[in-house]
Amino acid sequence: MSDTFCTNPDVIFIKRGVDLSYKSLEHENKKFSERIKTHGSDRRNITNSDDLYDAITKHFCNLKVMHISLELLSIFYQYFLISNCKFFICQHGAALGNMVFMKKETVVVEIIQQTFIDKCENWFLYYGKEFKLKHYQYVIDEQSDFFDVDTKKFIKYLNKNDIK
Repeated sequence: MSDTFCTNPDVIFIKRGVDLSYKSLEHENKKFSERIKTHGSDRRNITNSDDLYDAITKHFCNLKVMHISLELLSIFYQYFLISNCKFFICQHGAALGNMVFMKKETVVVEIIQQTFIDKCENWFLYYGKEFKLKHYQYVIDEQSDFFDVDTKKFIKYLNKNDIK
């Protein structure tokens, strides 16, 4: 039961986006084109996000699945969605900071590159433990910040960890 814009999703899969409202915040010394590259999909992205969403939707076939970018949502709406979801799937990044809103036992699947782990930048794992979440890290051995996720391997990972 997939719905990109459902009001109370069971599963949230975060896609990275670009908040075009930053254009209204231009300052004399910073141009829009320089600032936008420090946000969302211009900085890091799962290039086959739509394919991964389709695979996730099939995996969670009896649940409401939402594929959404948080960058254009109010903090209240982010809180509402995230505090009520059962599963949260997201690429390593700022969206995982929303863990603070999650209920205990919420399942978080962080898609993280091995390079972040090697550089000790996998702090969300520790936050997940502190907030008593079921936090999993699906590790990608990819150097580029723009990569595909093998959808079959990802679904196998979910099944192996009994995430359903």
